Amino acid sequence: MERVALLYASRDGQTLRIVERIAHCLRQRQVRVRILKLEPFDHWPLDSGELPVVCAPIRYGKHLPEARAFVSAFHSELQSQRSAMVSINLTARKPNRSTPANNPYLKRFLQANDWRPRIQAVFAGALEYERYPWWDRLLIRMIMRLTGGPIEGGQRYEFTDWTAVERFASQLADPLAGEAEAEEGVSP
Repeated sequence: MERVALLYASRDGQTLRIVERIAHCLRQRQVRVRILKLEPFDHWPLDSGELPVVCAPIRYGKHLPEARAFVSAFHSELQSQRSAMVSINLTARKPNRSTPANNPYLKRFLQANDWRPRIQAVFAGALEYERYPWWDRLLIRMIMRLTGGPIEGGQRYEFTDWTAVERFASQLADPLAGEAEAEEGVSP
């Protein structure tokens, strides 16, 4: 049975919640899982045979710096084996931006890093205006107004499709998942 290393960066906690759900689903399928917070590693942090899964949200139009630095530093390791990428962003709340094939943030990130993970996923995150500093609230409200999202404060907006997260965990648990799609150049 394959082992999975979920490498994550998170600012407001939704990415960590998604990672924890993936880990829970994998453990139910008897897959060994490690959760590692992305930080500046001075060497490849995974054991032989672990599937690296990079999970990172978008902040100000880019994946968090920890994820960008990790993928850049360990590009050859990621590229030389089965790997996965999960992008968490509010744009994915829209059906026409909710898959690896149509999500501009994931496509841009992978292209900029010349990385082709065999398994890719995009999940919408959560929006919690009251947790953000005032300038973030102002900017996010402006973006939400332009894109037709919620602008009212005082509540938490949950956009994550937990069923899709669980399906993704099933893909990770299957050692052959993504192989045919990767050969055809299509993301699962």
